[in-house]
Amino acid sequence: MERAKYFFIILFFWTTLVVVSLLFEFSRIQNEVEHIAKAKARANFNKDQAVRLWAASHGGVYVFVDSITQPNFDLSINERDIETLSGKKLTLINPAYLMRLLNERFSKYYGIIGHITSKKLLRSENKPDDWELKVLNLFEQGIEEVSEYSEINGKPYLRLMRPLFIEQSCLKCHEKQGYQTGDVRGGINVSIPMRPILDWAFQQKKHIFSMLFLLWIVGSTGLIIAFRKLNQVIEKQKQTEIRIKIQNKAFKRANKKLQESEHRYKIFSNASFEAIFISEKGFCIEQNLRASEMFGYSDKEAVGMFATDIFAEESKSVVKNNVLSGYTKSYDVVALRKNGDTFHAEIQGDNFHESGKLLRITVIRDISNRKKNELELIKAKEKAEESDLLKTEFMNNMSHEINTPMNSILGFSNLLSSNNLTEVKRDSFIRIIQNSSHQLMRIVKDILEISQLETKQVEVNENAVCINDLLLGLFSDFSDKAEKNKTPLYFKKALFDKASKVLSDKAKLNRILSNLLENALKFTHEGFIKLGYQIKGDKLVFFVSDTGIGIRKEKLKVIFKRFSQEEKEMCKNVGGLGLGLSIAKANANLLGGKITVESEKGKGSTFFVTIPYKPIT
Repeated sequence: MERAKYFFIILFFWTTLVVVSLLFEFSRIQNEVEHIAKAKARANFNKDQAVRLWAASHGGVYVFVDSITQPNFDLSINERDIETLSGKKLTLINPAYLMRLLNERFSKYYGIIGHITSKKLLRSENKPDDWELKVLNLFEQGIEEVSEYSEINGKPYLRLMRPLFIEQSCLKCHEKQGYQTGDVRGGINVSIPMRPILDWAFQQKKHIFSMLFLLWIVGSTGLIIAFRKLNQVIEKQKQTEIRIKIQNKAFKRANKKLQESEHRYKIFSNASFEAIFISEKGFCIEQNLRASEMFGYSDKEAVGMFATDIFAEESKSVVKNNVLSGYTKSYDVVALRKNGDTFHAEIQGDNFHESGKLLRITVIRDISNRKKNELELIKAKEKAEESDLLKTEFMNNMSHEINTPMNSILGFSNLLSSNNLTEVKRDSFIRIIQNSSHQLMRIVKDILEISQLETKQVEVNENAVCINDLLLGLFSDFSDKAEKNKTPLYFKKALFDKASKVLSDKAKLNRILSNLLENALKFTHEGFIKLGYQIKGDKLVFFVSDTGIGIRKEKLKVIFKRFSQEEKEMCKNVGGLGLGLSIAKANANLLGGKITVESEKGKGSTFFVTIPYKPIT
């Protein structure tokens, strides 16, 4: 029952971890949905704004009059309608009219609906609906963007609206309405169809759910198999212990019985199942039937043999000395048969007088099976002890990284329920719970990332990256940790800010260098840590150097493997799964580079991340 309780506790923690990961991923995807929709809406707004400003800067656009494009009778300016020398009629299209025509004619092709509106109208078609009117009022209060999810014709849309400001080129049409430069003229409402984005989000959530569910199934199955194996080993160990106790009791009873019956066995030696020899002055004068069967000598051959002739070389001197000294206790020897085979035997002798002669009776038992059983019992005991050690290591490795933060979360969550806590303590407990939660999330993130890297699901997204800004951000992020650790953190740059712009994947570079800085802070307690980079030909070389505990030379080849940790006992204190360097190496390879290390035990380490140098001029 006790083992079952621990099993369900670990299973509960494992399930909680997977569920928290699932909720986190769903939240991330939902944020991406909103980000994508708003990005599309802003892009379309900027496009409309650019078209409007271009048209306004040219005082409008003259187009041919046709059945669709008619003169704007609400536009009262000179030369609104003109005629070419060839007799073709042209009408001036002002920016607002131009935007309405473009949105009405082309929105059906790409599904995005645009509407330019204002509270002071030149055309009734630009009249705002209720939501647009409310947003226009907000623009007058200084709000620069408003968005909302709603349905249009029964389909989900994101409506995003931003203000239009009066510029000098706009006064040609709108000065009569009382506007001045800088006034809010109105706004452009862009409605983005959400169905394609929601369908993409659903597929992403389904994929994440499948992966995490599979991970939960594999982990749970592994727990079940491990606990079953553990139970089997424990039960087998118990059975072995019981068998040993029974055999020990049986051996003690047999030995006691042997001692009590020794005199009787001497008289009835021929009925004995043990080899019995009677010797005079060290030479055999008689043997029983069992002795002949055990050693292979006939009675005739046995008589006259010296006492040590039936023992192997390594036992002869021991037997001779015991015979001469009259030794009476049993002891183990290696016996020798007539055919040359040896076997383990237990020998016991005693002197007695008969008819005035000093004789010695020797009893020899074949203990080959007993020795074999003892050896098997020793092996079984060692195997049981090894299994118990493996069980302990398995439980420690499985639960350590999860139990530490979970114990903090559970323990300090209970303490928060106390009414006697000061605000300072309450804030401290909340920070501890948050840090423990972040630690759990980092464990899940590392496992997910190493899985994605191994299954080639990670893509490189190269964009313009300012190396100085990236390293300065890392320096800022880790400065507080370094200060708490009382370890100075230095930053060295090789280029000016403008010259430090390169083409690379910022997220992966940040991940690699963050892992290296985390490790440096964990294992550096004296000295300093240095972060920087340098240019070597067509290579960009980052470095993280520390004066920490260093790495043994024999460990340098395996330090980048999964779950590899140079100092096991120290790593138990500082935490970690041993995935950080393997993740850093995989990301460096994705960037077309590599990661190397130079280290000396007790003097510190320097990690180098080398990637192609792709400057942006």
